[in-house]
Amino acid sequence: MEFYGFQSKILCRKLRFLPGKGRFLRNYRQKIRIFALSNSRKPAKTNQNTYAMTIAIVIAIIILIVAVFYFRKETPASIEAKIDSLIEKANTMTYGTISCRVVGIYYRGEKALDALRYADDDEFVTLIAEPENEYDSNAVKVILDDVHIGYIPREKSFDVSQALKYLSYARITDKEGIDDDPFVMIEIVFNTPTGLTDEEMNYIYDHAPERVKELTDPTWVIE
Repeated sequence: MEFYGFQSKILCRKLRFLPGKGRFLRNYRQKIRIFALSNSRKPAKTNQNTYAMTIAIVIAIIILIVAVFYFRKETPASIEAKIDSLIEKANTMTYGTISCRVVGIYYRGEKALDALRYADDDEFVTLIAEPENEYDSNAVKVILDDVHIGYIPREKSFDVSQALKYLSYARITDKEGIDDDPFVMIEIVFNTPTGLTDEEMNYIYDHAPERVKELTDPTWVIE
């Protein structure tokens, strides 16, 4: 406004000798004031528009978030369908194998060595859990022709002992050094349920505990 006031003063000086100058100057100064005021209010209007736009964006984001959570909410039908899928997955039987060396043969004596000498390279063996073993409660004995020839190594005894109820077969795949340093490898084949993770199993317990009985093995939890 100072700028427009300054201009009006200059113009007034130039027009001070003109006839009717008083009324002319009053009208001119009034127009200058109105013009200056209208220009000074424009930023406020711009700020109001920006504020309104910001509010609209925030509201749109909130509506979007609410919609996402609403449509992701589980319904009874979706829960039942998921449990059906988990049970089908858990009960699907699948083959798995473990290969390992038979340990402790030397300590089983001559009877065990004789059984190995006459055994074929692909001879079947029997696996028997020995929970009373004082050194390893997960110990599993390896039996060849009714002769105890050794054990499953400790690092694999837990997995084998837990899966014994799903044992398909076990057989010798390699044997050598029977008279010096016995080395015997066996392959163990299981036909086990696919099983569920802890999270999947808990989902069934939380939403439909009465359907746990439909699982082939509720204790068969996988990592």
